Amino acid sequence: MIMMPLATADDGWTDVSDWSPEGGPDQECEQADIICEQADIIVVPGCECNIIADKIETSANGEYGLKYNTVKITNSNGYSFDWESDDPVCKVIVKASTGARIYYYDNPVKGGSAETYGPAISHITFCYCDDDSCEHVFSYMDGDELSGCFAQGSTVTDTITITGYDATTVTIILRDPAGDIFETYDDVNSDKDGKFVVTFTLPKDDLSAEGDWTVEVYDGADTDGHEDENGELEDDDMICSTTFCVSGVPEFIAGSFMALFLVGGIYFVMRHNT
Repeated sequence: MIMMPLATADDGWTDVSDWSPEGGPDQECEQADIICEQADIIVVPGCECNIIADKIETSANGEYGLKYNTVKITNSNGYSFDWESDDPVCKVIVKASTGARIYYYDNPVKGGSAETYGPAISHITFCYCDDDSCEHVFSYMDGDELSGCFAQGSTVTDTITITGYDATTVTIILRDPAGDIFETYDDVNSDKDGKFVVTFTLPKDDLSAEGDWTVEVYDGADTDGHEDENGELEDDDMICSTTFCVSGVPEFIAGSFMALFLVGGIYFVMRHNT
């Protein structure tokens, strides 16, 4: 394989003279990761572009509704083109004859320009970020988005957008700061916009509730089949996870607990010494 110098330090490309990965677009993106590592290209942290991928068997102008994404090709002359994407792309593979030019992006983008290394383009493959495939938007019941930490006792809505996920049902698990399961939500179905929405109420006046809570999203309607021999959920079956913070018990409440504790202690001592 012959690799050409990269175009820039941040975003760039590398040419491969013999490009013939076995399989479909997923395998192409997997091979592109290997090529990038050999070329000392810095891959986006958490962006394993070897799972979610689409391929267009042409470079003709048009809008293409693909398996995972919608891509628009413009200004194509068979050797170069501009593109726009609904979802962020971390690599574009431009196949021509027996070789390919691989474009990579340090930060996934929704558009750009590309060209062949020489011969006419035969197909184009788009690689998407897998690890960053979920977007969570936390909000209060009145629709205000979260700014800072949620107060204890709040009713919270989490709206989740999953890039590249074509099923309509997930299981969502909420864990408390200790890592214990607080609630399991089975059969969470996507809405008309393809988003998954779950609403939960946080505990109130609970000293152990302060800290980072975790939302885990699993493929399928329930957790059956996602557990190991010890009954623990397996990370490999998780689509994604994220955290949000919950504030501590208000000082006046914590002070009230302490006062009650002290008063109770004094009362116990007085009764004991009587």
